[in-house]
Parts: sequence; C-alpha cells; structure tokens
Amino acid sequence: MIRLVTFDIGGTILKKEINLPRYERLKEYIDAPREEYKKAYYISKEPFSNFILKHLKYGKKDALENALECMNKKKELIFNENIVKTIENLHNLGYKVATISNANYSTYKSIKDTEVGKYIDKEFYSFDIGDYKPHKNVFLFVQNYYGLKPEEILHIGDSKISDYHGAKEAGWHSYLFTNNFDIDEFMGIIEHLSRTCD
Repeated sequence: MIRLVTFDIGGTILKKEINLPRYERLKEYIDAPREEYKKAYYISKEPFSNFILKHLKYGKKDALENALECMNKKKELIFNENIVKTIENLHNLGYKVATISNANYSTYKSIKDTEVGKYIDKEFYSFDIGDYKPHKNVFLFVQNYYGLKPEEILHIGDSKISDYHGAKEAGWHSYLFTNNFDIDEFMGIIEHLSRTCD
C-alpha cells in the first residue's frame, strides 16, 4: 500500500527553467568540477558566492558581478497546474505528501506559503539532509523520517537520473514526470499499487 507520495519541486511542481542550467551558465566564470559544484550548491549552508570566489577563472575578476547575478537569479514560482491538482487529490484521499528537492540554501524558496503548500506535509531539502538526489541517503532519510518501508513510497520527478533512478535504487516506486503528464493515469497507478502491495 502506498502511504507517502513525494514530489520533486523544480521541473515537477514548478515549471522548468527554459534557459541553460545554472552550472552551464557559471562555467564561463568558474573553474570547478561538476561534483564539487553540486556539493557546494546543494549541501553547503555557506554563501555560494564564497565558492564562486574560490573558483573564479583567472582574469575573470571583472566578471564576478555577472557570475553572482547568474547564480542569484530569482525566478517567479510558476506551478504545473496538473501537479498541483494531483497533490490536492492525494491529500484529500489521505495520502501523506512531501517534497524532496536539491536546492541551494541561500536561494531556495519554501512552497509552504503557496497555493500547493497547504497540501504538503513536509519539505525535504538537500542542504538539510547533507546529500543530494540521486544518492540513496536522501531517499533513506525521508523513508526513516516517516518510518515506512520502501514499497510504501512513490516518488515523482522530472529527472531520469536524480528522481526516477534515484528512487528506484532506494527500492521506492517511481514515476517520471513529463509534459504529457495525465492526472487520471497517475491516480490509476497509485490505486493499482495500493491494491497490489497489500
């Protein structure tokens, strides 16, 4: 029986940015391996500007402002309405609903005070967990928080690696969110999993 459904935030609950991912934009200014960038961005609670300063490319001091602006771009929260409706449906049916997000401590925005926030039981962020998706520790942290078995949890997200495969590796059910997302199809899957896992 599915007891908890978790959702990725960026690209799933919120519409995906159309422009280049932040790391790709920053590569013009900094010289740092992707894994080091991810740890600094998703886990550290230090200002990310410290990381940029440490890895700024030689001769790019004049571009520091651009790099910081690129990192700090605040974006308006634009929701995927089908996901908001799905979360509301799940909440009304008695499922626990949580979010799991790889997010930067200094730039994240909680969704608790938004239209979908009232249906969310708990928000989990990489910087609080100390690891980021797709690492198994993230999913185990959430699973242990609720005291559930892996087969009692379904995760939905837009990344094949971070969300879909990450959840699968932890033994969870997972669903890959795409632009063709269909609420009825998804609710049918939840119903089927709840019947077959009893």
